[in-house]
Amino acid sequence: MISIKTVANNTGHGKTGFCFLSTSDTDAGLEEIIKEMVRYNSTLTEADTRAALSVLDCVVERLLHEGCKVRLPWVDLQLAAHGTAESISAKFQNNRGDNRFVLKALVNKKFEAKAAEKVFYKTKLAIAEMDPVIFQVFSITKDASYSSERVVKAGMCFRIYGKNLGFDFEDEKQGVFLALKGDRKKSVRITSFIRRTQRTIDAILPQEMEKGVYTVSFVKKNGEGSYPIANTTCNLEIL
Repeated sequence: MISIKTVANNTGHGKTGFCFLSTSDTDAGLEEIIKEMVRYNSTLTEADTRAALSVLDCVVERLLHEGCKVRLPWVDLQLAAHGTAESISAKFQNNRGDNRFVLKALVNKKFEAKAAEKVFYKTKLAIAEMDPVIFQVFSITKDASYSSERVVKAGMCFRIYGKNLGFDFEDEKQGVFLALKGDRKKSVRITSFIRRTQRTIDAILPQEMEKGVYTVSFVKKNGEGSYPIANTTCNLEIL
């Protein structure tokens, strides 16, 4: 069976933030194929099936050596020349330099459509992979560079770097929170930002922030309706 889960789109293709990743739970090798063929047709013995597949392998290899495009029921196979040359008069020499033959496979579209028509698959929740993570916290200096000393004045800006940092600003349970060390009841939700992306948040401290050392956390709602929290050991000192 094929298992499908939703993951962050790091492929560089498409405009959406997420894509689907599928994996097969089991493999079907030559032995499994032989057993299935024998079960499918009771007139075929295991020896007959094994011999037929062995002959097919030899015949396909020979035809490829002869330069044929081998059209199998499910895929077309052909050896193609690859490599570079220093001049237009240079001749291709197999296995010399970068000259070589590579096997090209083109899936038969009719077979592909038929195979994909009735697929056994299941979907898996990828909530853990979509949960927020904080990698680092920085204070931003006057020249717009950032510092790992994480010392900043009230009203100034600090940066959070991580992943899955997008959140619904209108939901007061989500976002960036600062808790005063030693008195976690004094927790502040940040409401002003310069930058908000999935990987980077530039947040502005309130002018009335009490001086002290704060822990930084990030909260977002996931697909199950819960609110996972991303914590960090990077404390922020507010002067």
